[in-house]
Formats: sequence, structure tokens, C-alpha cells
Amino acid sequence: MMMSTVLWNVAKRSRRTVRPGVLTGAVATGLLGVALYQSFKMYHNWYATRPTDLPKKMGAQWGDAHQAITIRCSPDQVFSLFQNPESLAEIFSHLSAVESIDAERSRWTASGLNGVEISWDVMMTEDIPGRKLTWQSVDTETSSVRMSGSVTLVDAPREQGTEVHVDLRHKPSAAVTRAGIFRYKPEAQLADDLRRLKQRLELGTSPTIEGQPAGSVS
Repeated sequence: MMMSTVLWNVAKRSRRTVRPGVLTGAVATGLLGVALYQSFKMYHNWYATRPTDLPKKMGAQWGDAHQAITIRCSPDQVFSLFQNPESLAEIFSHLSAVESIDAERSRWTASGLNGVEISWDVMMTEDIPGRKLTWQSVDTETSSVRMSGSVTLVDAPREQGTEVHVDLRHKPSAAVTRAGIFRYKPEAQLADDLRRLKQRLELGTSPTIEGQPAGSVS
């Protein structure tokens, strides 16, 4: 818009000294330049927001995340949820499914943009009943995600329940990042996950999808 105004003013001042044919050509050339500039700007904006760049544009560089929350329930109640692999998909929102392979291993699946799914195997490395669980991914030739994590449970002061400390460390491949598997800021996402867990254990309501009412836990 500003460039068009400048060209119009130049053409207006030059009207008495420049022949009509030359003036018309100059204005046409200027307008063509404006059109090309606007087209380039529109392409640049589209390119910056294309789907494969959405994770980066949203600030998602998934790495380390630590969050803690106090839940008014016993350590055993919290521990039983984290110890059950199938419950992990209800706790961690970036997971769509977790299935047991054997007593120590499970397969975790995460969903990304456009329905893309990535799976990797995880092994429990420490299991202290009622107190601590640690896990890490199993390295294979086809592994697309390297990760580890832990949950530590501590008695809250003044018998206020249980302090839940969760640490997550992810290092997804470039292909996983482009697919948008881990597309939110890890600290904020983990905080939301623990708030839903607190609601589930204290109020008896299940984690819900945004925009849907909470449901009772049977």
C-alpha cells in the first residue's frame, strides 16, 4: 500500500515533464513490482506456516520437562496408576496408546498431525513400590524416539497427601518433529497432565478431551 502511494505521488509530480507514454510505462512497471512484492509476501507467509513447520512455529522443541504436584491420596494409589502401562495413555496426553509386551517392556504410541502415529518400546528400569518408577526407551535400528522418565512419590507435609514428581526426557528424530508428535511445550503439557491426574484421583472424574464434560470414574 505504501509503495503504491509513493509511485502515485511520483507520477503526479512528473505529469508536466514526462510524456504520457513514458509515464504510463513507468506506472505500469511500478505496479507490476508491487504485485510481485505482494505475491512474494503471501508465499513467504504460507511457507512459514505450512503443516511440516507447525511444531517449530508453536515453540515445541521437546526435551526435558519436570513438574510436581500434591495430590490428596496415598502414594499407593498414585503408584498403581503409573505402574499400569495402559493407564499411562490416560495420564500423558501426548500418548494415544500403551500396550504391555511383557513384565518389563511396553510399546508406547503417540499421534501427531494428520493422523501420523509413531511407536517405540520402553523398558522399566526401576520399580520401588509406592515410591519410584523409572523407564527408558529400548534402542533398536528403527527407534525414532529416545526417551527416559521417572515418577517419584513423597509424603506431603502435614499429611496433605502425596507429592508427585515427574521427569521426562525426550529426543525425537527430525522426522518425528516434522510429524508434530511432540508439538506442545513440554513443561506446560506435563503440568496440564498432572492437573488432570489430580482431578481424577481427588474428585473421581476422568481426564477429558477439551470441550467435553468430565465423566465419573467407575
